[in-house]
Amino acid sequence: MNLRAGLAAMVATSVALALPFVAAAQSNSGNVSGPSNSEKDYIVVVVRQIAQHFARVRLLMDGEVTGSVRVTLARDGKLMAATIKQSTGSPDLDNLALDAVRQAAPYPPFPQDLKGNNRSFLVPFRYQSKN
Repeated sequence: MNLRAGLAAMVATSVALALPFVAAAQSNSGNVSGPSNSEKDYIVVVVRQIAQHFARVRLLMDGEVTGSVRVTLARDGKLMAATIKQSTGSPDLDNLALDAVRQAAPYPPFPQDLKGNNRSFLVPFRYQSKN
């Protein structure tokens, strides 16, 4: 069994995905004052949907590793792109995060008050060890 499959098969000790970081999530809304409440609410929905597909893994080391995925969605909720913005340093862990984003698709359509044909969100993720 390869490392990626082994990691995906392990029982979770603790995996956190972005929900604590939603306030820090970035989008390409172009709004200088930051995302609107509607956009923040939409980001929460997207992150929760991704979290439902996030592989539960136990790290074989102490501490935590973090990374982020840039997610680009079309107005209708179609996943247009998912790329690693900040790597964990482990291709296997990065790929697990990308898998979660892809498996969670399609996403809900944008709220009517969000303008534009697409949005990109920077979604942080964190893997933690038991300790």
